[in-house]
Amino acid sequence: MNHLNTSVMIGNVFMSEVHMLLIIYILINIVTFFVYFADKRRAQRSEWRIPEATLLILSFCGGGLGAFLAMQLFHHKTRKWKFRILVPVFMIVQIVLLVVAVSYIRH
Repeated sequence: MNHLNTSVMIGNVFMSEVHMLLIIYILINIVTFFVYFADKRRAQRSEWRIPEATLLILSFCGGGLGAFLAMQLFHHKTRKWKFRILVPVFMIVQIVLLVVAVSYIRH
């Protein structure tokens, strides 16, 4: 079977599809984590809040792990049923999809 080793050149660095996928996943989760953190800080200071829909969209669009970690670490949105149910579901689905995608790319 013929396997194509596809890679992309970014600057002077060649990156495989697996590396790019993992970097994108990590970046989305870092952004989501800090958005949840910012919302928690704003809540503590009685400032303008980030809409719940925005937090859930970030969680859905790849940031499930970052959202879950922020919820646990900062005790943020842990009483809201939408967050208690949806964020862990998003996180699990995303991790499964990531594992499947990496397995598919490598084979």
